[in-house]
Amino acid sequence: MSFSPSLQIEEWRSVPNTYVEVSNLGNLRHKRGKQPWDKSSKKEYVYHGTSSVHRFVLEAFIGPCPPGHECNHKNGVKNDNRLENLEWVTKSENTKHSYRVLYPPEMFHHHDGDNNPNSSISEEAVLQIREMAAKGYPQWVMEIKFKMSQSQISAIILRKSWRHI
Repeated sequence: MSFSPSLQIEEWRSVPNTYVEVSNLGNLRHKRGKQPWDKSSKKEYVYHGTSSVHRFVLEAFIGPCPPGHECNHKNGVKNDNRLENLEWVTKSENTKHSYRVLYPPEMFHHHDGDNNPNSSISEEAVLQIREMAAKGYPQWVMEIKFKMSQSQISAIILRKSWRHI
């Protein structure tokens, strides 16, 4: 079942040591009852002055940030400040989470070999280099033929590069 903000009841709480309130849905308003800030145009973290709204939400609903911890957006969306999407984690946990959520390994598999825009050689050439090495050709001959450095040729032969072939 997908999340629908209209089905949740918005609960407001005061942020300690400030003149603002935050809601469990990540909205922010002055304690004097003014309308919430419009954050619909924000693509990154949402701030009030120099303080981030996600920290306000956690501090108001969960409590102060434990020493050595920081705020994590569980779904990786920086402006999704709903309480259910926030948690206190260590820097290490946050970094690992960001690689899992924002940069999953499947994003990078399509950049192997010929699919890598920075590749200066084809998979066919890699196979030719390895075949020539197996037949005993000196690396300087391969350097000239493929217009590559000795270190590049060596890395291909030793499978330090182009390991997937």
